[in-house]
Amino acid sequence: MTGDPRAATPPVPGLPGPYAYLGEGSLFAGLTGAQVERLAEFARLSQYADGDVVVAGGSLGDSLYILDDGQVDVCSSDGQGREVLLTTVGERGAFFGEVALVDPGPRSATLRARGPTRLLQFSVNTLGAFFAEHPDAQLLVLRNIARTLARRLRQANVRFAAASAG
Repeated sequence: MTGDPRAATPPVPGLPGPYAYLGEGSLFAGLTGAQVERLAEFARLSQYADGDVVVAGGSLGDSLYILDDGQVDVCSSDGQGREVLLTTVGERGAFFGEVALVDPGPRSATLRARGPTRLLQFSVNTLGAFFAEHPDAQLLVLRNIARTLARRLRQANVRFAAASAG
C-alpha cells in the first residue's frame, strides 16, 4: 500500500517486540511500560513508496506519525512557490505531525517518503481514546511535545539568524 494513511493496515501488535522502541523515545518519556504497550494497540502501520506524500502542507492535521523504518523529507514552499527541503528525518522513533494534537489547523509542511518507509500513525481520535483511559498520560505526552517544539524553535532561530547574517 502506498500513499493514503487512512487506508492503513490493521493495528500493530502489542509490545514487547518490534515496537518496543516506542517506550524509549522522547514522545512517550514518563509513561509506564503498560501504558506504552496499550498505546501501541492504537497505532496503525502505514507503508509508503519513494516519493509518496505522507502529509500535504496546508491539509488539516488529524494524526501524529512515528518513523518505524525509512526516511521522510520535510519540505515547505518558498515565496516563489518552489519546494524547499527543510530536513530529512531518518531516526527510528522520530515523530512529526504532533501539532495536530493541540491545533487541528493546516499542516505547515509537506512530508514525503524518501525510499520505502514505514510509519506508525496515531489519529487524534485514537489518542483521545487512549488519554480517556490514561488521563495522566496526556499531560506527560503534551509536555514532551512542548519540549520538542521548543527545541525545534530554538534550532530554527539559530538557522534563521545564520541565514540573515550571511
